[in-house]
Amino acid sequence: MDASVGQHVPALHQLIGESCQSVRDSDCVENDSATEQLNTAKTSTPVAVVSAPSFHFGGVVPPEFFIGRGEELHEAEKAVRGGNNMLLVGELRAGKTSFGKTLIHRIMRREGNDVLGAYVNVQQWPSLTVETFFEHTILSLIGEIARQVFAVKFTSLASDNPARGRSDLAGDDGFTSFLDAYRFVRGRTYQQGDVAPAAFRIEEFAEVSDELMEIIRARGWNRCFIFYDEANRLGREQSVDMLLGHQEALSVSGLTAIYAASPAMIETGHGRKLQEWFVHQVRMGPFN
Repeated sequence: MDASVGQHVPALHQLIGESCQSVRDSDCVENDSATEQLNTAKTSTPVAVVSAPSFHFGGVVPPEFFIGRGEELHEAEKAVRGGNNMLLVGELRAGKTSFGKTLIHRIMRREGNDVLGAYVNVQQWPSLTVETFFEHTILSLIGEIARQVFAVKFTSLASDNPARGRSDLAGDDGFTSFLDAYRFVRGRTYQQGDVAPAAFRIEEFAEVSDELMEIIRARGWNRCFIFYDEANRLGREQSVDMLLGHQEALSVSGLTAIYAASPAMIETGHGRKLQEWFVHQVRMGPFN
């Protein structure tokens, strides 16, 4: 290497290093500027948010997730408000249980509503006789009156002071009469120790239900309906005369009934006679 060139090599290396540093600094400035612009765009530009629709996965659909069946719900509510008994007919897993609970919720939440609704699952009864039919019906009705009319828990009715913490119920004649009716029914339907009560008679049911209807009417409720889910069991385990006797007793007491059943049950001899009694029917077909 020429000596004149060699003496300039350190200076050349320094110049190259300074040039590279200058380029790196320039890139950093540009990158910082681009990052700042991107952050500004993120904060100033509105971001569209896509929300997924509410959905319920499982068996019985809660009323707030129930969709469709608007025409059927309207028809059923019209029948109930008119005091007309009704058959709800649908195949297995067509959604009759969800429909019934949604119907009760829809009626009870409507402004100015004066109709009380109660739900009963016939399939859950340990035994099915004329007496147990009326026992479960009257206990379900008492439970709904406790919750909806007097805003107390059904379980609190058996306590020493059901009106504890409720100054508005202390000395309330209507609530006192309601408690008397509950205690009578409890004594007639609950086993006391080893002693089972005598069968709950239709006459007793009529007397108590009349008293309950008088109590709720004094508080602005005009009528009451019972939704009997899984009513196919009624057709399998009871004669048609017994079924019609049930319905006649309910009607005399001023109670409206909705029976949820399958087409197979309606097409039997039992069902055809029931259809003569139940002028109103709502059929749940498949979803379109």
